[in-house]
Amino acid sequence: MAEKTTEKALQVTVERSCQEMGIDLEDFSVYPNTDVMSNRYDFLIEPMHEITKFDMAALKESIYKNLCEANVRIV
Repeated sequence: MAEKTTEKALQVTVERSCQEMGIDLEDFSVYPNTDVMSNRYDFLIEPMHEITKFDMAALKESIYKNLCEANVRIV
């Protein structure tokens, strides 16, 4: 309800987070997950190459930080 996040803010968020995590980004998709409490965005990230070592907690933290920076209305 009253969500103001733009597609550009989501794109910037994913690009910055992938760069910080050393992930070569092929493509991504985002959808608002309203089936859970509290509602959230689910990010589906497609890397260019297979990732053998991955830190999900660090990626979540990076995405949250970058989303807050890209969209000050959600803070």
